[in-house]
Amino acid sequence: MNLSAKGAAFIGAFEGFRGQCYDDAAGNCTIGYGHLVHAGRTTNADRAKWGTITRAKAVELLQVDAENAAAAVREHIHVPLQQGQFDALVSLAYNCGPAVIPGVAIVINSRPRYLYPQPTQNGLAAWRSRVKSTLLAYDHAGGVELAGLKRRREAEFVLFDAGHYTRAAGNSYANA
Repeated sequence: MNLSAKGAAFIGAFEGFRGQCYDDAAGNCTIGYGHLVHAGRTTNADRAKWGTITRAKAVELLQVDAENAAAAVREHIHVPLQQGQFDALVSLAYNCGPAVIPGVAIVINSRPRYLYPQPTQNGLAAWRSRVKSTLLAYDHAGGVELAGLKRRREAEFVLFDAGHYTRAAGNSYANA
C-alpha cells in the first residue's frame, strides 16, 4: 500500500507551503510542505543553500519524506488497513517522524480478530477509542500542547475511522 493522492493532499493541507526555510513549531529548520532540512534553528547558510523552492519541488520532497513514513507503516502494522487508515498513519508519521509508528502499531495491531461471525461491536468500539487516544497523544511539540496539532490528530482519526479526507467529505477537522 502507498500514500494516495488524497493522502498527499491531506498532508500538504496541514503542513502548508513555505518556499523558504523556516523554523517549525519544534524549532527545526523546515521548507516546503514540512520537509525537515535539519534539527535546530534555520541559519543564514540554510537560506543561502535552499533559496526559494517551487511548489513542484516541495511536492517532490513531500513524496520522498512520505515514503519513509509509509515504509514504517508497512513494516509495523500487521492488520489489514483501508486506504484512509493507511493515509492517516502516514500523515502521523510524516508529521511526528517514522519512529512514532512502532508505538502506535501496538494499538493498531490490537484490532479485534474475526470472531464468529464478526468482532463484537463493543470490541471494535473499544479499539477505536484506544486508536483515538493514541493518536491524540501526539499533540505536543517542544513539550507544549498545540491546538493545531490536536486538530490534526483529530482529523487523522476521522480519516482513520471514517475515510473522510476533507471538510466537504465530512471531516470537520480537516484543513481542506
